[in-house]
Amino acid sequence: MMSTPPKPFIVVAMFMYGGALMLCGVVAYMMAPPGANAATAVAVPAVCAVLMDVCAIMSAGLKKNRKVGMIGIHAGLVLSLVFAVAFGLRGASVAQGVSDYRAASDRYLSAVRSGDIANDTPVVREAFMSQQVVDGRKAPVQDKSYLRNALYAMTGLSVVAFLVFLAFRPKPDRRGVADEPEVQADPES
Repeated sequence: MMSTPPKPFIVVAMFMYGGALMLCGVVAYMMAPPGANAATAVAVPAVCAVLMDVCAIMSAGLKKNRKVGMIGIHAGLVLSLVFAVAFGLRGASVAQGVSDYRAASDRYLSAVRSGDIANDTPVVREAFMSQQVVDGRKAPVQDKSYLRNALYAMTGLSVVAFLVFLAFRPKPDRRGVADEPEVQADPES
């Protein structure tokens, strides 16, 4: 019985990265507050994971079809870097919203403590929060810390994945490449 040879580490790393992205999305979905649009917290990482899995499958065929394998490896490198930038930029945007939410929430709590808001209910809180503006920006009605944390986690994962893919990519094959000509000593010297 013949066993299949082990896959290159980069293929395993791509599958693991895709799984880690999916895990981040599921955790963000589970941590989302009621009423939040948490479906995108799963959908975006799922699409990214599928793209990485396609790259891993292509990379796994490196020995059979070098061109397809190398496309898979290099696409995985590029995608992990693109994901890192995209998740990081979106995370920074969400972090600003979290800061604005907390400032508006502090205003609400101050109004409740001072007696300006006598009936502290979820409906009253949502109505108050929907009218809040912080530094010229409309404050979010819900805390999106769960999303910020997931985006920053996926940013870090993507940077690490890029570095791992870069370090473990197959080295260029020297077959078929002519060696550099040897430099001959000058006969006149």
